[in-house]
Amino acid sequence: MHVSKTVGLSAYMGLTLWACGSYEAPELREALLAMAETELSLQASASQSNMQESVLFSETVRIRGENTERFQELLETYGWPTPAMVGRDGIEAAWDLTEAGGIRVQRTALPLITASEDSGLADSIVAHLTDRVLVSQSKLQLYGTQTQFRRGRTRLAPFDQADSVQARRIRVGLSPLDQAILEAAADSSIE
Repeated sequence: MHVSKTVGLSAYMGLTLWACGSYEAPELREALLAMAETELSLQASASQSNMQESVLFSETVRIRGENTERFQELLETYGWPTPAMVGRDGIEAAWDLTEAGGIRVQRTALPLITASEDSGLADSIVAHLTDRVLVSQSKLQLYGTQTQFRRGRTRLAPFDQADSVQARRIRVGLSPLDQAILEAAADSSIE
């Protein structure tokens, strides 16, 4: 079973700021913002009520499924949006939708993000996403960002050679690998 700490975009900053009021793809921006707002509303509703209520749960699953399909279509049509296309808030909305859409959307988004000359995302965010996708495919992670719960303990999911991982982590602004290992061990003591 794969367990990962959610990396919130606001927590990790590195967004390219885009402060002008005109965007290259305003219709894409509006669609992303609307879907992200819907996602936030779903999360708020879920936290305010008992998700066991079958009507609310069914509606949440339906709406999230529609948003995920629409977001996949937008990714196929536009690729990963840039700040020039959709602004900073549009990039944040795209990232929120990528996380909410689950691993299928993340697998679609990752090559688009890495191919983009300006994804608007911090390198550390892309590192987390890269590892999440690799772990989901039972491959070694490159940055050592994902954890797994095994035999009653939280540990880092298997990763490439420690020296290589350490160098990559430093390059993208992540904490040292030994600190990540200690944090994973500390998480085990909480559970």
